[in-house]
Amino acid sequence: MEGFCYIIGAGDFFEEGSFSRSSDDYLIAADGGLAYLSGDEKADLLIGDFDSLGERPFSGETIRLPREKDETDLLAAIREGIRRGYRKFLIFGATGGRTDHTVANIQCLAYLKRNGCRGWIFDRDCVMTVISEESVVFPARYRGRFSAFSLTDRSIVTEQGFAYSLTEAVLDNGFPLGVSNEFTGNEAEIRVQEGEILIIYDRENLNSYTDVL
Repeated sequence: MEGFCYIIGAGDFFEEGSFSRSSDDYLIAADGGLAYLSGDEKADLLIGDFDSLGERPFSGETIRLPREKDETDLLAAIREGIRRGYRKFLIFGATGGRTDHTVANIQCLAYLKRNGCRGWIFDRDCVMTVISEESVVFPARYRGRFSAFSLTDRSIVTEQGFAYSLTEAVLDNGFPLGVSNEFTGNEAEIRVQEGEILIIYDRENLNSYTDVL
C-alpha cells in the first residue's frame, strides 16, 4: 500500500484540525484515541478493549479486543494496519500520560522496523523513529536538536554534518552518548552500519505530517 496509516492513541494529543489525508491513507483509532477525532475527521477503523473509551457510539468498522491480552491497543492497531498492507505509520497520542505506555509505544517503532515497516511518533515538539542498517539524510534547512539512542546492546553509527561528528562509533543501550546533538545549517546524515537506533528531532522542521525522513 502506497499511502500512510495514521494511528491515534489515547495519550497526549497535540494536533489541531484534520490530517488532510490522501485517498490512499487509512486512519485507525486505538481505543480512547477516538475521542480526539471530531468534525469531518473520521476513523476508518476503531480497535481496542475500550477500557479508556467506554461505549462511545461509533458507526464504522470496529474490532473489539479482550481486556486480558499480550499486546497493547496501539500495537494491535499497528498489526492490523500491516495486515491491510500499510508499511508507513504516522502515530499520534503515543506519549505523555502513563510513562509505561510511552515506553511501550517507542518499542512499537522497533516492532515496525523489524517487520519491514517504518513508523514515526509525533510528540508536542519532536518526532521519533527507529532506523536500522540504513542511512537518513537531513536537508540543510533542518535546525534544532538531534538525538540518537541505541536500542540494541551494540550499534555502529556514523553522524556527519552535525555539531558533533561520529565515525563508526559504538553505541550501546546503557550509555546515552548520542543525546543532544545539533543541526548546523548543513546537510546532515546518520548512517547505521549495525544495530537499531531511535532518532529524535524537532518536528518544526517538517512541512507536513508526511514530510518525514
